[in-house]
Amino acid sequence: MPHVMRYTPGPWWVSGNFVRAEDGAICKMSHESAITYAAQPSSLEDAANANLISLAPDLLHAVNLAYHLLQSYGPPRDNSTEQIVLETLGDVLVRAGIH
Repeated sequence: MPHVMRYTPGPWWVSGNFVRAEDGAICKMSHESAITYAAQPSSLEDAANANLISLAPDLLHAVNLAYHLLQSYGPPRDNSTEQIVLETLGDVLVRAGIH
C-alpha cells in the first residue's frame, strides 16, 4: 500500500501575510521571496503541506472546469447533490477571486 502524505487539516485561511490553520502558520508570503515556508526538514506533514500548496493552481483549474461543466447541464434541482456541489465549487472560485 502506498504511503499517503497527510497535510494539515483545514480550514486554512489568510491572515495578513500568513496562511494559517488551527495549529498555527502554514506559510508566510514575503516580498523577499515568494513564500517563506515553515517546514521542518523531516516532517511528513510539512512536506504534504508544501505539495498541496504547489498544487493550488492545478486544483483551482480543476475546480473551474468542474464548475463550468456542471453549469453546462442547466440549473440543478433544489437541494440536489448537483446543486450542493455547484454551490461549493462556486464558493471556492469566489474565495479565490476567480468568479
